[in-house]
Amino acid sequence: MKTDMTARMSAFARGYYASLAGAEAVYADGAARLLLSPEEWEAMEQSLYDGAAFFGADGAGERQAVVGRILLGQLAATPVYRAAFIERALRGEARLGTRQYAILGCGLDGFSACRPPWAADIRVFALDRAEVLEDRAERLRRAGVPEDAETRVPAELLSQDPLAPLLDCPSFDRTARCFFSLAGVLQYLPHDAAERLFAGIGRLAAGTAVAFDCPMAHGAADAGRERRAAMAAAAGTPMREEWTCRSLEAALERAGLLIHEYCAPKQIEAQFGSKKAAPDRRLPAESGVSLVLAVKRPQ
Repeated sequence: MKTDMTARMSAFARGYYASLAGAEAVYADGAARLLLSPEEWEAMEQSLYDGAAFFGADGAGERQAVVGRILLGQLAATPVYRAAFIERALRGEARLGTRQYAILGCGLDGFSACRPPWAADIRVFALDRAEVLEDRAERLRRAGVPEDAETRVPAELLSQDPLAPLLDCPSFDRTARCFFSLAGVLQYLPHDAAERLFAGIGRLAAGTAVAFDCPMAHGAADAGRERRAAMAAAAGTPMREEWTCRSLEAALERAGLLIHEYCAPKQIEAQFGSKKAAPDRRLPAESGVSLVLAVKRPQ
């Protein structure tokens, strides 16, 4: 298994949430079931059910109900809300002429498997470690996704020049604007590595944009976040430092990027939360995680 458990659980959370929420889903991820095998889906569902006590969740009732409570209460919010935020931002940038989309740390991102009609002419670049991309390619092949749905680019996000492989890709146009996704990436990068990514993005064409979820220091203890951090560490992907509004804004400013949109948890729920969802199907935003869209300022 070359795709880590964190990426698989993120895909599972998006897909399981969509099946629970139905028509009232904040983000209807149709790709997760395609990219995860039935055996993986079953194993993750059973693991969450068996681990209800670890999550402090009510373990009474049928398996789907127990797993649903865990996902809605603790695991699904950030994967679902950031997917909705990033896709909305990409659509907005596409209206402005962006035709390149780079998914950094792509893991099991489902955009190429379920591309919306408005994105038909966008060229997708999927960046991750070589072994992850090999596994991703096989999953997409099994799902019947055409080979040319994306260009896969092996890259190490912790390297000194993380975007060099993308810039060297013959089909990538350095002179044209590009939209970057950093979904679920910043929480696993030390600040210096994140700043190298921002700097690389900031050297590209004016109008280039980047959207991401960001772990923000908020002072209050959060048992749910501590559990997620323990799960990430056990999966071999330990969480790194949090950011403050000032440190994030300064890092982006140094890279020539300006914050165009910033959504704290209350704004996330107000903009994306389904007001029609039944009380037991509502998705509270994760405390301490904000969603950000930054754009390369004109020269």
